[in-house]
Amino acid sequence: SPDPRLIGVAPHETRPGAGFFHGRRAGSCAVSAWAWAWAWAWAWAWAARFCETLGRSDEAVQAYQRLLALQAPDADLLTDYPVTLGMSQGRTLVGAPEAVIQHALSLNPQHVQALALSGSASFEKRDYQRAIATWGQLVSLVPPEDEVCAWMSLPVGPAEIRLSIDHQSSSPLQGADKPR
Repeated sequence: SPDPRLIGVAPHETRPGAGFFHGRRAGSCAVSAWAWAWAWAWAWAWAARFCETLGRSDEAVQAYQRLLALQAPDADLLTDYPVTLGMSQGRTLVGAPEAVIQHALSLNPQHVQALALSGSASFEKRDYQRAIATWGQLVSLVPPEDEVCAWMSLPVGPAEIRLSIDHQSSSPLQGADKPR
């Protein structure tokens, strides 16, 4: 929720020489709480992206958390946040970032960026079958000429190779067809 000291206070209403909050109370002007909440949400979104640009992941995560406290999450916000969260947790999408990605997919199961991140998290966990399925779902959502299709072919190949290697190494007949 917005800072209660800011609700209903417009900068032009402060007296010269007085502090910004001096003598003000909530509801003392026409600016609604919604407008202040929106302004704070916008400011925290900007701060999060600015910190990301500077490579300050921990501070960007804090800004995203403040932003999420001010507004209802949507799939777009919930796909930006886990990337930064993952960077602050040792460059991984497994764990808390993956939970945020799944929340984004629960809000919009066809969100392209969320599907890409979910596939990457599955790949990172060595769940190659799920990664391939998730990326396949993503590719089916975009036109074939879209650059996303070309980009998604890059990780799918290695995932398929690793999946086949895992199946071969876990086979009980491994090496049975080789001459002795």
